[in-house]
Amino acid sequence: MQQPVVWLVEDEISIADTLIYMLQQEGFAVKAFERGLPVLEEARRQSPALAILDVGLPDISGFEL
Repeated sequence: MQQPVVWLVEDEISIADTLIYMLQQEGFAVKAFERGLPVLEEARRQSPALAILDVGLPDISGFEL
């Protein structure tokens, strides 16, 4: 069975690392992004089962995503 993919959009590395670890322990595959604009590009090709967004990203607001 294929793992559901979660996109994590977080620019604070320590927070991202913690969330990645926790999600992987629960059986999710995680694709991490440090900026929001690459997420928009990736979303044109595929979509995740779930996206977790930081609202205070350096390039675009998580609310805008």
